Amino acid sequence: MSVLEASYIVMLLRPHHKNFNKRLVKQPKLYFVDTGIACALLRIESIDQLSTHYLRGGLFDNWVILERLKKRFNAGLNSNLFFWRNNNGHEIDLLEEKGQDFHAWEVKAGETFQSDWLKGLKWFEKIADPIPQLTLIYGGDRSTTRMGVSIYSWRNLI
Repeated sequence: MSVLEASYIVMLLRPHHKNFNKRLVKQPKLYFVDTGIACALLRIESIDQLSTHYLRGGLFDNWVILERLKKRFNAGLNSNLFFWRNNNGHEIDLLEEKGQDFHAWEVKAGETFQSDWLKGLKWFEKIADPIPQLTLIYGGDRSTTRMGVSIYSWRNLI
């Protein structure tokens, strides 16, 4: 695994260490630095195949998280990116640490916004200290704000 990391083929996203509630998952998540490699390994050769592939959501998560990482590195910042998940299944796809503050990101590949996508972020908001900035990135075209959550189209990452 260390060779793949050192070769910039994969990146391990570590779980956040702050104990917002006691039962945390501590295994890192693996992401491909180049989603093209992931698609090649999955034998996805076209947009049509990708749009119906059962791992489309995971590939979209992978892409969004790597875009955030590249943005931080291009700004001369350290990674400071984590995920958070407890044993009860509550999860934040991406936690960006900014000093003492947090930015919590939920990532959804769907193109039509669903209000239940905000449940995880709103749950996390209740237990986090300090209260994080909340953002949802999704596969649609419209950006808006709902229930205190900034909702952005994936196009805003480019």
